Amino acid sequence: PKNLDIFPNEENKKYPELIINSNNCQVWFKQDNEFNLPRGQIEFEVKFVKNLCNNSEIKNEIISYLYNKIIKLELNEILYMAEESDVEFELNIKYDKLQIKIKGFNDSLKRGLEEFLINIKNLELNYDKHKEMFEMQKQEYIKYLNNMFLKKSYKVNLERVKMLLQTGYNDPKEILECLSTTEITLDDLINFKKNMFFETKSVWLIMGNIKKETAL
Repeated sequence: PKNLDIFPNEENKKYPELIINSNNCQVWFKQDNEFNLPRGQIEFEVKFVKNLCNNSEIKNEIISYLYNKIIKLELNEILYMAEESDVEFELNIKYDKLQIKIKGFNDSLKRGLEEFLINIKNLELNYDKHKEMFEMQKQEYIKYLNNMFLKKSYKVNLERVKMLLQTGYNDPKEILECLSTTEITLDDLINFKKNMFFETKSVWLIMGNIKKETAL
């Protein structure tokens, strides 16, 4: 960050306000009036079209899980640089939405978010580079799902609650059955990525030591 100024909060509002409300985008904004630190946070969720790629929900859930894993591996270098700059970044891709959270010094947020989004957008999946990675992640997913039922019952319940909160979906046994009976290939991930932003709606929350015009 190059600017650690604390911006005056003239409106001093208690709750976030809706500053953009269009057919495909909502933006909520809350300027910090409590902590007085040069920090901020951006959260947003992008909703995909229903029945993305004309797959079943459970197949799209598997595809999105594997795609999420590959993106995080590809972003390792930039995630390391972000961590060294005290920028926290979270990414979750689900069968029906993409969720991103980024927080840290407010002066770093815009540059950091742009860098992450450019890297996600420009990631081109191909067989030469990603076939082995894809197969490895698929086997790791199967192992993870199988091992879930070998844990103590309370840990199994915690895992399933976590999955429900993240996805709103699926029984691990159904996912395992789909993995064993349905062919899922790197082409499915490539197609998923190609169609992901075909028609979307997004909801944003921008808060912290940030001015409204910067949020806009």
